[in-house]
Amino acid sequence: MIILILLSVLTGCRDETVKTKVDQKMVEPESNRMQPSFFKGMYIDSSSAGIFYDCNNNVAYNISEKGETAAVKKAYNNIPEKKHGEKIYLELEGFISTQPNFDGRLVDSVLVITRFFLFNRAGKCD
Repeated sequence: MIILILLSVLTGCRDETVKTKVDQKMVEPESNRMQPSFFKGMYIDSSSAGIFYDCNNNVAYNISEKGETAAVKKAYNNIPEKKHGEKIYLELEGFISTQPNFDGRLVDSVLVITRFFLFNRAGKCD
């Protein structure tokens, strides 16, 4: 009887320890999380994805579907008298990440928008 009680106590403790270790692996440490940065550049919405041209380095990034992309597309589409394919100045907060490209064999750099501040039709890259 005492042996059964000891086994159940030890088994219960071991399971909780394993569960804790698994849970800890699933939570990404704070130090590994991407910190958002401020970006300014020109945005264009294409049929497949939005494209952002960074003013600081003139690099074009595909916009990830994650983050605030839907809000950015909605605001872009609500700009009055916009010409098809017109680039509009955009200021945003986000980070560069990677995702598989369309055929899934290669990885592309993408911009994940965490917050956008404004569209400015008169704005340009300096």
